[in-house]
Amino acid sequence: MVETRDGTVIIVPNGNLVNGNIINWSLNHADTRFYISVGVAYGSDTQLVTEILEKITKAHPDVTKKDRLFVKFADFGDSALMFEVYFWTRKQWDIERIKSKLRYEIDEAFRVNKISIPFPQRDLHIIRN
Repeated sequence: MVETRDGTVIIVPNGNLVNGNIINWSLNHADTRFYISVGVAYGSDTQLVTEILEKITKAHPDVTKKDRLFVKFADFGDSALMFEVYFWTRKQWDIERIKSKLRYEIDEAFRVNKISIPFPQRDLHIIRN
């Protein structure tokens, strides 16, 4: 039996334990890397986006204060420029709370700096016969 991060217990067949990969969060006392992805509107100042993501993530008290944090300009998406901020923490069991707090702060900083997070837009053409 394995206890999940949500406190539920699941039964894992022995074959899966022997043949598969299992992540044991409860035995991990070292830093673990996580990331948050965010898309910004085309035309946004990419350097400013990078600076905001770095500043907010570095300032979070549960993010490990090492030089391993970095921001990646991940891709040119359909509706957005995609960024990922990678960071390390020892608080793996609290990661959802940490990510949520970071997202709130990123959203607020983007609003203050007039950086918009776009939503997908599609054009629909109707042809009548």
